[in-house]
Amino acid sequence: MCIIPGNSVFCCGNYPNAANTAFIIDLNNNVKKVIYAPDSLSLSGSIYYNSSVYVFGGYTGHFYVNNAYWYYLLENKWENLNPLPVQSSFVSCIAKNNKILLSGREHSKIYSYDIIQNSYIELHDIQAGIWRKIICENNKNAYVIEADGYIYEGNQEWKAWST
Repeated sequence: MCIIPGNSVFCCGNYPNAANTAFIIDLNNNVKKVIYAPDSLSLSGSIYYNSSVYVFGGYTGHFYVNNAYWYYLLENKWENLNPLPVQSSFVSCIAKNNKILLSGREHSKIYSYDIIQNSYIELHDIQAGIWRKIICENNKNAYVIEADGYIYEGNQEWKAWST
């Protein structure tokens, strides 16, 4: 789920009864628009950036996936992106300068997705576990918070990660 312009929310990642659907919910008048996705978005993560929503990972009900999609809001159009390097669900992300910082549940990696190059680089391997990690930012810093409360900090340029 992510906030999009017009006081609306883009929701995807439903489990599993509406796995290949997403919704745009207008918070002003409670109107819900159904969007059919190219594949299952169950337990995926999404982020709004530059008139688009990027959706990563997910779960089919049987196995985790490395799917990645770009949804262009202005044209109501889906496109496949290069898949994530690993299968993942509950993907958490932040975006800046045409890059998206990603982490998910089934692995210990932190990745940077380059929107222009449609490619990923591994930034860090936490090696402390594979469970839920949340990525957030404050000012010029990005943080990864592990399920056990441990916090990893990196600079906003996503170059110097330290534990």
